[in-house]
Amino acid sequence: MWGSPSDGSATGGSAIFMNLLNEEFRRRGHRVFVISNENGEKQVNRKRMSPKDFHLHILNQNQYPAKLLPKYLKAGAKGKNTRVIMRSDGPFALHRQKVQQDEALLNTVIKYCDILIFQSDWSRRATEKHVSYYKKVPSRVRKVIIGNAADPFTFFPPTRARHVPSNGRIRVGTSVWSTAERKNFDLIEKIVPFLDPIEYELVIVGRVPDNFDKTLFEERNFTLYPPMNQRELGIFLRTRVDAFLAPS
Repeated sequence: MWGSPSDGSATGGSAIFMNLLNEEFRRRGHRVFVISNENGEKQVNRKRMSPKDFHLHILNQNQYPAKLLPKYLKAGAKGKNTRVIMRSDGPFALHRQKVQQDEALLNTVIKYCDILIFQSDWSRRATEKHVSYYKKVPSRVRKVIIGNAADPFTFFPPTRARHVPSNGRIRVGTSVWSTAERKNFDLIEKIVPFLDPIEYELVIVGRVPDNFDKTLFEERNFTLYPPMNQRELGIFLRTRVDAFLAPS
């Protein structure tokens, strides 16, 4: 697995995805090795693994040491039946306004991959529309949509009734890790003016953009909580939030 897993602290969705996928593969009896920007190929070297020993490579966006890709994935280096999968969270061009990141990802797909996974049909269509480089991906690369899902061991319905605040307001909550305004906060900013402060309270867990304008929220019932890890967030949502908003 190529990417940066979480160490258990508060983090973004990609790292959490890496952790859960890692755990699921191990639960099914597979051996898993992680190649990351932080630790390089230390896990692989420790077990003296050869590039031909791997049956599957999963690349998570651009979050890995790209300079190591040829060593493991070029023709002749990997095993004959080895499969290579890319997981895309694009297009980056929309929320980071840097199409170069999309082109780098797709260039890797063109060179090495058998399958390109999108997290949603919207992601696939948006990549087709906004990233012209996508047209260069050969037909041999299979395009697949596998939607995101909540970890059922962390996020599940409350087993007892929530405490109802004395003011009777409905607490609308969301969690945000990315500080990119175009990825999460633009939608939140658009709906805030429509929140009736008598009926609703907005609860945000996580981080906000550097240019976050608090004045927009001053006349609303708004509370910002610091980032939480998955377990903490699951408990918080079950006990302190009545409705969850997923802006991204």
